[in-house]
Amino acid sequence: MRVAPGRLADGASFLHASPTRHCWSASSGLLAAYVGSAAVTAIAVLAGGTHHPAAALIAYGLLAAVVAASTRPAAAVGVALIAWMFHNGFIVGRHADLGWHGAADVRRLAILLAVAVAAAMLGSRLRAPHQARFPLPPPGPDTSRGR
Repeated sequence: MRVAPGRLADGASFLHASPTRHCWSASSGLLAAYVGSAAVTAIAVLAGGTHHPAAALIAYGLLAAVVAASTRPAAAVGVALIAWMFHNGFIVGRHADLGWHGAADVRRLAILLAVAVAAAMLGSRLRAPHQARFPLPPPGPDTSRGR
């Protein structure tokens, strides 16, 4: 087989080999959610997000989606909870006091949970190998019948 210069046998180049889909561990995902939520909080507070909590919730939702899609699906709930706690404590509460505001907090938490779980499932699906979930056995003699 003839291969073009600078290319591998599968067609990928040496400099731009096919990307591997990496999955963060759950602890790394939760750490990324914590650090990212702190950054989103700082930006939202500086941009006046305390006066527009819905806009800040969108930013936390985007953060939760990106982090949850990059980590294991089991960490999605933790990612959403961390984002909700930062939103509740710094954007809604404004003084780092967590509080429960009834139906509004249920709605905010449900939004963040739905976004994180959907992104985690999508990320898990994209990282899955492109093969059948239950591969068929190789063809061969039928050994299930008695002789």
